[in-house]
Amino acid sequence: MFEVRRREGDAVIVENLIDELTYEVYSNMGPSVFTQLEPGGFMIGRIVPIGSAWLVSGSFACYAETERAAVCSAAYEATMRHPLAAFRNPEKLARARELVAVEHVRFVEFFGADFVTIPGTQLTDRMREFYCYCQDQMSAEPDRPSVTFEYPPQLTDSEAVAVIHDDTDGLGLYGGFASVAAVFADPSLLDQPAHRRLLRDYLDDDTVPPTVFDRLVALDADQANEVFRKLLGRKGFDWKMDGEALMRRYKPAYFAAPRLPSIVPVSPKLAEHATRG
Repeated sequence: MFEVRRREGDAVIVENLIDELTYEVYSNMGPSVFTQLEPGGFMIGRIVPIGSAWLVSGSFACYAETERAAVCSAAYEATMRHPLAAFRNPEKLARARELVAVEHVRFVEFFGADFVTIPGTQLTDRMREFYCYCQDQMSAEPDRPSVTFEYPPQLTDSEAVAVIHDDTDGLGLYGGFASVAAVFADPSLLDQPAHRRLLRDYLDDDTVPPTVFDRLVALDADQANEVFRKLLGRKGFDWKMDGEALMRRYKPAYFAAPRLPSIVPVSPKLAEHATRG
């Protein structure tokens, strides 16, 4: 999603609404294909690199400047769904890490720790209170995206939600945590199918990072070893020796890509239209 800046010879100069980088774009069909693009308008399509410039790949859609609200709103949603696209800009990635570090400090100030459990019925109110606590400081951060409080039922219906704020990854919320933590307190609960199934779900779910298991193991390392021995059928399992290999087996995506911040900075133009829409 690009905002058109100007025509420059055979190229059109555009700014990507998501990564905020400027691109010099050409077409192998000739410059006439850009005739319909006007400064202030928008182009939505795919481009590929050719040396230091870029080439349109396939067809693209054009939108007039009067469609700014709709295009910027769509770009905001795309940014939230695909943060890796925004982090093509190294400055945005660095800024995201700064925002996560600041939010981490505020989280610890508010909750008293970087790992807390909250009843699902209280999750929305407690997280709203946290972000209200941050509000004064956040007013000086225009690129901080807005926060929504429409949590899914698997969280709000959960007996307890684990809320973890990692100083690298940022905020994570994990439902069903009370039952999982209970297993690590009493490994004999694995004899009950419901507890075994939930713990297996935690292990199989790519959205539950290894850091959650690090916190569970920290509750009692000896009990944790017993849990994994019973769950995996491995009598000699030891978290210190075997934990990383286990996580790499069940959480390959976590190790296959760089750890990205959970906060994605957005430009003022996107933030403005996001709050409207």
